[in-house]
Amino acid sequence: MGKSSQKPVLDREELDRVDEESSSREQIASFGSDSSRSEERDNERRVEESNPQPSETPAKKQRKKTPRGSHNLKDFCYVVTRHFERGRLESPERAQKAFATTCGAVARKYCKITDEWSDISQVIRDTCITDVARRFQVTDEWRERFLAAVKIAVRNGLANWKTTARRWMDKPYEIIKKKWPSVTDEAEWEKFKKKSSDPAFIAKSARMRALRLRKPLNHRLGSAGKEGKKKVWRKQDQILEAAGRVPPVHDMLEDQRARKYARQHMTPE
Repeated sequence: MGKSSQKPVLDREELDRVDEESSSREQIASFGSDSSRSEERDNERRVEESNPQPSETPAKKQRKKTPRGSHNLKDFCYVVTRHFERGRLESPERAQKAFATTCGAVARKYCKITDEWSDISQVIRDTCITDVARRFQVTDEWRERFLAAVKIAVRNGLANWKTTARRWMDKPYEIIKKKWPSVTDEAEWEKFKKKSSDPAFIAKSARMRALRLRKPLNHRLGSAGKEGKKKVWRKQDQILEAAGRVPPVHDMLEDQRARKYARQHMTPE
């Protein structure tokens, strides 16, 4: 009877031990499967990083760029709010920067590359000035001075075009026509090349270059002229004054025009 009473107890202990062992095996198996799944995910992530897939989001549409070139003229009118004393534009800044380039583009549009400003007919001159004037809205008070400034800028634009073109004389005509579409006649381009290669013209250019080199400090005013440089000069003067160095022009010269002339030939040093 004693044996029969102990047997159930032994069975329960054995069952409990079996349950614990099976539970441990399940935990180990579960841990192993979780670990293997984690390793699989890590491997998949590494593969994706090493082989990135193209994005499914639609590509951003690129803006169409405006064609650039020295001959392009925009049909846009600038409203001028301020002028310099001699008629050039002061503000807005966009109008000031566009003034010289617009005059140069108009000169290339209506004039031939072989033309001299003194030989151009009055009709062509008036056409150039009118074309520039319609692109800048100025007050009646300043119109006369503005038109005088336009005439000077168009003349300078024609001269600058020729100077630039002489550096392209070794290029074929197809490239010249693409760069300056207004040069529509190859014979006109050959005439310009012949004139620029003339010994008399080369001698005159060398003489003028030698005279210019005699000036120890040549100005670098840019297309905006001395009016456009005033803002730069003011900033430079402020830097010098902060360093305890007063620009000598104010003490040396009393005449305002002489000060401007001296200032445009000075360097910050």
